Amino acid sequence: MENVVIQRIKEFCTNKGYSENDLAKLIGMGQKTVNNYMNGSRKISYEFIESFTRTFELSANWLMHGQGDISLSKNENGIPLYKIEAAAGFGNDAFCIEEKDIEARYNIRELETSSFMLHVRGKSMEPTYNSGDIIAVKKVNDRKEINWGKPHLISSAKDGLLIKRIYDDEDGLIAVSDNPTYRPIYIKWDEISGIAKVIGSVKLENY
Repeated sequence: MENVVIQRIKEFCTNKGYSENDLAKLIGMGQKTVNNYMNGSRKISYEFIESFTRTFELSANWLMHGQGDISLSKNENGIPLYKIEAAAGFGNDAFCIEEKDIEARYNIRELETSSFMLHVRGKSMEPTYNSGDIIAVKKVNDRKEINWGKPHLISSAKDGLLIKRIYDDEDGLIAVSDNPTYRPIYIKWDEISGIAKVIGSVKLENY
């Protein structure tokens, strides 16, 4: 599959008139590193795939599997993709996202009920979500809307922004990672400013 992915990248660059040097500059990686990926002397990295699709607003599904449209549909009315730093306080009364905090807006029919989208950071939810994957979430306004045992985005005063499976536990909830090397976290309800359930994701292959 890796050779096919490289071929798609080469064809894209040829159609756009980008040299390998142009590609390296545009995605912010070293020219030698990109050259090694392109000539097959170095195994293509997850960071490269993420940077390439994000920079050119391309569909990861198209790049990895050749399925669907090459570009993610995007317009000013689409689902906002927030910078993770900006989303940290969602649920607070003072929470306010400005246009500068939005990386892009996407129209993805299956995720159109989402409140916003966000890049995953860290390894705590591997293998379900890798760092760099994009999750689409819908804000929870009532605890009855929580899907216990399913992945949710939680914002808390103590632990910040977390993506975990959550379980009810009297005065709070237990946040559990899919990666077994991470311990469960107990969070009191009065420490939580916002909860959003994950309704879908755009997943990149981890090379």
